Amino acid sequence: MYQEQLNLTSLDAPLQLQLDASWIQFHLGISRHGLYPRSSPVVRQLLQDMRRSPTISADYSQDEKALLGACDCTQIVKPSGVHLKLVLRFSDFGKAMFKPMRQQRHEETPADFFYFIDFQRHNAEIAAFHLDRILDFRRVPPTVGRLVNVTKEILEVTKNEILQSVFFVSPGGVLAGAGIKKKTLSHLQLLAQGDYRLSDVMRESLLEDELSPVLTEPHLLALDRRLQIILQTVKGCVEAHGEQSVIASDPAGESAPDSGRANPTS
Repeated sequence: MYQEQLNLTSLDAPLQLQLDASWIQFHLGISRHGLYPRSSPVVRQLLQDMRRSPTISADYSQDEKALLGACDCTQIVKPSGVHLKLVLRFSDFGKAMFKPMRQQRHEETPADFFYFIDFQRHNAEIAAFHLDRILDFRRVPPTVGRLVNVTKEILEVTKNEILQSVFFVSPGGVLAGAGIKKKTLSHLQLLAQGDYRLSDVMRESLLEDELSPVLTEPHLLALDRRLQIILQTVKGCVEAHGEQSVIASDPAGESAPDSGRANPTS
């Protein structure tokens, strides 16, 4: 039976176990000499099924659940790695570990990169499987590339609420909010002025840091551009909904920043 604690997402309807499924035939061929016989025709079919079979459920792997604190999986699998891994289940009861692409094929690891957090390339394990088979070791599990429709093959079939939340899109759009405080708006308007430009204030404030420059010049200039976008958005909301609906009054005791103050970020 399906059990959540065993990483087997419950299904709405029972499925029939197919004894001739490629993954079952593959497991029957495992021996002390290798994961599969040298001339096994099952491997080709298994790769094809992993590449084409429709998914009926998707869930975090056990080590992902351990990292999320969702279960004590130490008796099942030792948690390893910090990159996203999902378990996809197929209609023939087969399961496959899914690792999304993170780096481009041509991207090289920097020479001074921390050795214990090396790139986890999506094509590395595929190449490792083929090299292992060519060298006749037959120790690497079958691995194949697959183009995944994230909406249809993961979001629409997962029962895991945490995984579903990853794909949540607010119906209010990216501009959804409860308004802006009058003091905050005045502060932003002050930092948009030439004498108190946000990039200049940030540049001066960061000078004392031992890792200076913390932000490069393009990053600092981006702050000014984004500040203008925020102010234009607020202006548009005020024009569309009225100042009373957009700008909240300041609590008693708070006051707007004074342009004569020496430090507008205080």
